[in-house]
Amino acid sequence: MLVIVAALSIGGAIQNYFPRIPFLVGVIIALIGLYVAYYVLYHFFAKLFGGCKKIIERHRRCSHGVEHKTQCIQCEQEMTERIKRDEEERKEFNRKNEIRKRADALRKKQLDKVLNSKLKTLDYLLSLTPEKFEDLIAEMFRRLGYEVEQTPYVNDRGKDAILIKDSQKYVVECKRYGKGKIVGRPHLQKFYAAIEEEKAAKGYFITTGRFSSPALEFSGGFKIETIDGEELIKLMKKAFPGDDGVRDIQVVCLECGDIVTFPLADKTEEKLCSNGHSVESNITNTDIRLTVVSSVKHCRRCGKEMKIVHGRGGRFWGCTGYPICTYRTSFRD
Repeated sequence: MLVIVAALSIGGAIQNYFPRIPFLVGVIIALIGLYVAYYVLYHFFAKLFGGCKKIIERHRRCSHGVEHKTQCIQCEQEMTERIKRDEEERKEFNRKNEIRKRADALRKKQLDKVLNSKLKTLDYLLSLTPEKFEDLIAEMFRRLGYEVEQTPYVNDRGKDAILIKDSQKYVVECKRYGKGKIVGRPHLQKFYAAIEEEKAAKGYFITTGRFSSPALEFSGGFKIETIDGEELIKLMKKAFPGDDGVRDIQVVCLECGDIVTFPLADKTEEKLCSNGHSVESNITNTDIRLTVVSSVKHCRRCGKEMKIVHGRGGRFWGCTGYPICTYRTSFRD
């Protein structure tokens, strides 16, 4: 606002001294003159104050009372020590980061090893919920070379999964029963209806329990393969090869990288490594139960793997086929 008032005043003065120059042209000349004056003065004072600041800095004394800081021996020593300390901290950070990577890799390896061992025990299969048991059976068939499409957990019309292999269709029904519980003929009759509905070549009826004699007689004439607890363990060993009966785990010390052995237990334990650092076991039986769920999570709509997604409402399982497939389910499922 002040610039405009000044330009108008100067423009009026120009017109008084030079009547032939229009008022508007005088205002434009005034604006140009004001801009040039501002530019020159700004840089002049900037250099002036910059020079003063350098002079002040040059004569400022350091914390040790020396006028020229670059000539202070103690300042130079402190700078050298600070650089050395920063370098040591960087090396320590890189060392710890490498140890953490080794620890994560070893934990994953140990988790897979223990998981493969646990999957081949009937007690562990019985500890799963019926839904997780279905997921695990689906993963077993995937590893045996089948294409798998799981059906909904409820209202599945007598089948838990549909398999494709060598252009042949198969149907699967799973029953996570106790060791003493028996699957009877009515279960297989219902299952046979599902096989016919899908026009499948054969059906696999899987249980952790046993089959009654009438059920076995019925299955022989109606293209149903019965798989009880013992046969299921054999299939698990084939689908998930590895050591059986793993009881110990190895953990990397995050301080020095030493490896400490722990017994596999329900709760975490602490031990000292060979260098005296406290190390905590990072795999428990609870971790194994959670891992088997996540490792076999597949989309029930398209069959692709699911992944954990952090959304606005919290975590949930989302299909990796998104946005083509929008299937999602609760993280707790």
